[in-house]
Amino acid sequence: MERAIQAPPPGFDDLTVHEQIEYVQALWERIAAREDEVPVPEWHKAELDRRLAEY
Repeated sequence: MERAIQAPPPGFDDLTVHEQIEYVQALWERIAAREDEVPVPEWHKAELDRRLAEY
């Protein structure tokens, strides 16, 4: 079952599109800093293996 998209944090919609993009980028950087906690789906791993083999 897919999760419903949550409402953005208060004030997010008041930001310019550029500011929204910067905000989302900052969030992603916080997540990526904990790369050992970011799940990697098996199909991603399989695709990487396929591309390496093709290379």
